[in-house]
Amino acid sequence: MATNQENLPQTLKFTLPSGYYVVIREMNGEDDDILSNKHDQQNLEHHTNFLSTIIVDTNLPMNINGKITKEAALEILLNDK
Repeated sequence: MATNQENLPQTLKFTLPSGYYVVIREMNGEDDDILSNKHDQQNLEHHTNFLSTIIVDTNLPMNINGKITKEAALEILLNDK
């Protein structure tokens, strides 16, 4: 994991099975809340909400300025999730 001098969250860059890359940030308490949200779990939205918040940069085709929206996270290939 990389760190920076501004005390921002650590990040990790890796290549997905599809060949695209993502940079994810360190998880925090808000991310735990997203994953444990009962309403989103019932609608199976907690994973896409989580992905849209933790991905800070990517070259996935559905990215907007390196970010992924909740709707775009639905389009990520299963093996890439």
